[in-house]
Amino acid sequence: MPYYKVFPAGDSAWLIREKLGVGAFLFEGEEKALLLDTCNGFRDIRKTIGKLSQKPLTVLNSTATPITPAATVSFEKCTSTQKTCT
Repeated sequence: MPYYKVFPAGDSAWLIREKLGVGAFLFEGEEKALLLDTCNGFRDIRKTIGKLSQKPLTVLNSTATPITPAATVSFEKCTSTQKTCT
């Protein structure tokens, strides 16, 4: 059973939900994709994203909680609404 489940959320948009119920959204534009939130980081979400989009990715976390560093470690650069997380 996959750790992440993917649900359509509109045209070129998906809800990615992990087993614990935490979700992220992936939006694909004409040139780039945006990942809004990164779930808890217990599994590598990049594999799931790669199956949905191969476009350059911007990662934006809506919060900067204590779990955020674990969730963003898979990404070279990530931005939060509260601070930049690397």
